[in-house]
Amino acid sequence: MDEIDEQLSCQRNFSEILHPKLWDTSLDRKFQTNEHFDYGYTLGSQILRQTIEIDKSDLPIKLVYLSSSSPRRYQSILTIVLTGTEIEDDLVQIHLRISIEGNYFSRTFSAENNLIYEYQWSRRNAYDQNVHGLTEAIVSIGYEYLNCKQINWQYQSVKITGQDIPTANVGGWTFNVHHKFNLQSNLLHKGDGTTMYLTDSPIQLSTVVGIRNQIRSIDCRSCQENPSQTTTLFSPTSLTISHDGRIFIADLNFIWMYQSTTGLIKPVLELTSQYTYRYHLTTDPIDGRLYISDYNRRQIIRLIRTESIDNLRDNFEVILGNGDFCQYNSEENQTCGDNQLARDVSLTFTKGLTIDRYGNMFFIDGQRIRKLNIENGLVTNFVGSFEYENRPLTCNQTYSFDQVNSNSSKSLRFFSF
Repeated sequence: MDEIDEQLSCQRNFSEILHPKLWDTSLDRKFQTNEHFDYGYTLGSQILRQTIEIDKSDLPIKLVYLSSSSPRRYQSILTIVLTGTEIEDDLVQIHLRISIEGNYFSRTFSAENNLIYEYQWSRRNAYDQNVHGLTEAIVSIGYEYLNCKQINWQYQSVKITGQDIPTANVGGWTFNVHHKFNLQSNLLHKGDGTTMYLTDSPIQLSTVVGIRNQIRSIDCRSCQENPSQTTTLFSPTSLTISHDGRIFIADLNFIWMYQSTTGLIKPVLELTSQYTYRYHLTTDPIDGRLYISDYNRRQIIRLIRTESIDNLRDNFEVILGNGDFCQYNSEENQTCGDNQLARDVSLTFTKGLTIDRYGNMFFIDGQRIRKLNIENGLVTNFVGSFEYENRPLTCNQTYSFDQVNSNSSKSLRFFSF
């Protein structure tokens, strides 16, 4: 009879238990500012910000310091509401367990009204490594009642913020225009200290360039600088973005340049009407200049200028390739220009290309990937060889670059870390 009464008491208590609430107060990045001071602060994440304007009218940049930039001292706060204004008389204890990135925390509280606990996380995992972006905290809350052997556990998970991806570090300061994108967590850390949570933002699609169901003429004699949304295209096949936000669009025999700041687009290079194939584009991450891989000409060319263009057809210069087809002959030591200057190189079938921040261009040429040092004009072989052998590669072995041949590679991308 006593066991039945105990079970009924436990069921009654479990059905009436308060549901705990928890949230990461560090997600609040809305700064409160004062027009008389250069300081700002956030109520939730408790971040202090100081800004210093750089005294240049043509350079609207500010130096920004954030207290959250300290990887050791600033901590993310997880607020947990364990009880409300009323609790049952027979509630004895409350058990709290938290798990974040391999870190485990537990604590037991005596039952009382309005019980709130703030857990401070160091933003580091169990191996004492920095954790960037958002991560998940698993919170277990157990309510222990009098005369009830079984603890009622409630389980919840919540997103909690780790460290921001570091940007420019000028003595602990950064710039308000220097932003960093966290691809894994889909976050944009802005230079002013605020954060955009793109996962929670609705996906929006809009037309940037072109008019639906309308195409331009091939010769495009009337093509000039116009608003992008009133400009017609013929057959856009590829595009690339420069370091300053300009977008270059390959549109059959024309290459356009779109500027998002003005909303205007204009042609910067005219090719022959025979360009019915796809050619590849890339820009230099340092100076933003446009490079074009043209397998029909068997050359790589570079755009000369984007302003004050006298003749669209002549607005390029050859950077690599003599226009000859690569005829490899090992007996006569003809390597198609490897270890020679760019002007003496012959190409096979150029496709995708990319440039790193050190001035090295990598481009696909047939079944190989070759490398051009833009500064000294020297071309070397990077991946693959002329002797193509279609054989499977095992996953438990390491291969040198000359043992790997690409079969049908078309594009390259360089990611800077």
